[in-house]
Amino acid sequence: RAFLKAMIALCKARYPINQLHRMTHQQAETELLKLSAALHLAMEQKVDTALSTYQQLRRDRKFFLRHVKPIPGTKKLLRELNRRKMKIAIVTNANPVLAHAVLDHYGLKQLVHEVVTEAESGAEKPSPIPWQHAARKLGVPMRKCVVVDDSAGGILGGIRAKAGLTISVLTGNGRRE
Repeated sequence: RAFLKAMIALCKARYPINQLHRMTHQQAETELLKLSAALHLAMEQKVDTALSTYQQLRRDRKFFLRHVKPIPGTKKLLRELNRRKMKIAIVTNANPVLAHAVLDHYGLKQLVHEVVTEAESGAEKPSPIPWQHAARKLGVPMRKCVVVDDSAGGILGGIRAKAGLTISVLTGNGRRE
């Protein structure tokens, strides 16, 4: 069904209606076969691209789970913030699939209310947009938010977003600026 809709859209885009009416049945059939072959090829290429992306994500996921570890005390802090009824968002430039995999792997996902990625917010740190997007999702004014980050870009983004407080945690991630 989707293929048929795509074929109709391609025909309409490629041929003005008056040109379609002047084609013989044989010409129309030939053009339709050409378009069909082109569409099949495009779909196969998208499947190949999607498969390649999936395989790369699987490799990246294994790497992330081996090398990306939470800052010591993170789980304890998140539990305490939850106990105090604080709303928590994770803001990351990481790929959404990888970010969720890491959070799941370390049992942190259920301790946060929102996970905001660059893909979702449309911007990456140091832009203030991811932080502002997280605040909106949590329903908290930015001036009442506390940004905690271990990178210069994250800290700069928190300041630019006009967070009530921005805290830098030095973990060795990135450069000290």
